[in-house]
Amino acid sequence: MRVLDSAAPHTGVGKFVRELFRSERLEGRLEHVRLDRGRRVAISRPLYDEGEETVLADLPLPLPPAYWAAACSALVPRSDIVHAVHQNLPGARGRFRIVTVHDLFYATHPRGFEDRVLARTLYPFLRRYDLFLCDSADSADGLRSILGIRAERIRVVPLVVDIPDPSAIDPLPSDLRDRRYVLHVSSEEPRKNFATLLRAFARVASLPGNGDLLLVKVGRAARAGFRTAHLALAAELGIADRLRVLEGVPDSLLASLYANARVMAMPSESEGFGYPLAEALSVGCPAIAGNCPALREIGGDLVPYADPKDPDAWALAIEGVLGREPAAEERQALRTRAGLFSREAFGARMAEAYAEGA
Repeated sequence: MRVLDSAAPHTGVGKFVRELFRSERLEGRLEHVRLDRGRRVAISRPLYDEGEETVLADLPLPLPPAYWAAACSALVPRSDIVHAVHQNLPGARGRFRIVTVHDLFYATHPRGFEDRVLARTLYPFLRRYDLFLCDSADSADGLRSILGIRAERIRVVPLVVDIPDPSAIDPLPSDLRDRRYVLHVSSEEPRKNFATLLRAFARVASLPGNGDLLLVKVGRAARAGFRTAHLALAAELGIADRLRVLEGVPDSLLASLYANARVMAMPSESEGFGYPLAEALSVGCPAIAGNCPALREIGGDLVPYADPKDPDAWALAIEGVLGREPAAEERQALRTRAGLFSREAFGARMAEAYAEGA
């Protein structure tokens, strides 16, 4: 089974691929083929980015990332069963072709002209695949409504969320120890609504008793202009000195940031899955999420939801969580909910999907 990949390891898709190779149900059955943009080669390894490599193909000079991955996916030699791990690899060749469609944001939430072009040029080729895997029922609905894929060709396979061993969690950085903070883990694309959270935080931070409160934002900007605009807004709101922006955070430190946060806030208006919400639940961290279907699939009735574009609603929700200390039973219920996204359940569903191509 060939797993075709072009995603960076630290991304959500990278986590997804890594979990494929961690699954006991799939052990020894997979070949990892990475389109390496830096080296301009397609590399095969028996494990996820580990072991002796074989160069399968030389690849052309880099185009913009999405176009490059799409073009190069057709240059990898044909295999029996191939699993393209995201929707930007339409040229994957095999007797039976599987694709995981994490989202359809080029069509539903375009960030500009380029995304609209990608939606028109890449998405029609998705219909060539034999089987479609989706992270959530919401993504599956998008496949049916936007591309007309029949339900019998779609399987919903939620992603894996580790419940970390408390002894493996790193200590907080010194400037965050003994500080109360609201945590936000995300890129800064418009659909993530970081601006809503900044405005809500400014209102909460101005209330009596919240003079020590910080907002900790973890993750890349996605585009430099997004970061520039958000930092300018933080300055305008008078909270620039209360904002901490962290990038390149290792998993063990990220678990600590979740475990010590007073609340994790995720005001997304749309998600393919929603790793940060599931990761917060895995350590019993109280969370507030945007009122969108994929996040409701993760949080169920244990998480409060708010309009992603309403700062007042988010300020009220954050203040409500800050104003009380969650009971041990509540934190345990959150961890139990995260258990729905176990490695065992994921491996079983993926093994069933792969068996359909046998």
